[in-house]
Amino acid sequence: MNLVTEAGDVALHFNPRYSPTGGYLVLNTGAIHGGWHNEIHPAGYPFPASNVRTRVTARITVQANGFLISGNGINIAHFPYRAGLSYNTVRHITWITPANTILESMKVTY
Repeated sequence: MNLVTEAGDVALHFNPRYSPTGGYLVLNTGAIHGGWHNEIHPAGYPFPASNVRTRVTARITVQANGFLISGNGINIAHFPYRAGLSYNTVRHITWITPANTILESMKVTY
C-alpha cells in the first residue's frame, strides 16, 4: 500500500507481512528519481497472525518531520521524510491499496 504524492512519487510504502506465526512490517519510500530505498522493519508487530480473524486498524499521521505509524492503537514507528520530501510535498497524497487488503480500515491524518 502506498501513499503517493501529486508528482507520483511514493512517499510511504506500508506493507504488513503476515504469517501463521506473526509477521513483520515493511516501511519504505520510492526514490525521487525511481527505484526504492532500503526497507525499514520497525520492532514490534501489533497485527494478528494470518490465521487469526480480527479487526485491524492502521493509522498514518502526516507530521511536520515524517509519518507516525500506528496499528490497533499502538504506535509502531516514526518514519522520517527521505530526501526530496517534506510536509508540503506529502500533504496532498493519494492512498493506493490493492482490493484484497487485510486491513479493515486505514486512516491518514494531518
